Amino acid sequence: MHSDSAALAWSKRDFWLCLARAFAPPGGADYLTAFTADLPGDLEAIAEEIGLVLSAEVRDFAAAARQLNGPIELQKLYASLFLTPPTPVMANTCVYIDGGLMGQSEQGLQEAYARHGFERHKHFRDLNDTVGVQSDFLALLYDKAGIRAKAGDDIEARAYLTEAESFVAAYPCRWISPFLHDLENVCREHALNPVYVHLARMLWLAVRAPCRPRRYMSFMMVRRFCPRGRLAASAL
Repeated sequence: MHSDSAALAWSKRDFWLCLARAFAPPGGADYLTAFTADLPGDLEAIAEEIGLVLSAEVRDFAAAARQLNGPIELQKLYASLFLTPPTPVMANTCVYIDGGLMGQSEQGLQEAYARHGFERHKHFRDLNDTVGVQSDFLALLYDKAGIRAKAGDDIEARAYLTEAESFVAAYPCRWISPFLHDLENVCREHALNPVYVHLARMLWLAVRAPCRPRRYMSFMMVRRFCPRGRLAASAL
């Protein structure tokens, strides 16, 4: 492995950082500005770096985000989808795998996080299985893979990459389709802004579609929504 491998791992880290922050409870005006102005550009650049075709979804996300009339509207949208009972979309994604809270998948997440000393950020006050927490953890694994690849430690770098891929297969791959289905249905039936639908579709593409990364990655674009080199826990 070499510097290109490190850059690719860090681009994947940044993709998951963006999703971790995007699926966290939204903040005020500064957050909305970053969400609408910076996130689309970051996602477009990262998608090109890792060879993921997201252009249509990024474009549609940006158009939907521009329709938001202030931070309160985004906060209300988030609450109506993920927080306010009866929640139409399960923020605790292991419900889609186990059929309820605190099942075998939640225990598996706890064990995976503990192996790496991972602690969820204070913004993620719920269980371990929200989209944001899992995305944050994947960012950590890809960050470690990039560090080891940069140092020339191929075995350790591949081990972190393998663990990230296994984690995706064990969790996001299993809940993303029903999660996306619920989001699409509720937003269509209630004429809600589809920004989170487009984000979920990007996540679906990331875990289901093959990536064709650049052969050479001599540089990485500067990130604005999620500053490069900072895990979501510090970037939120």
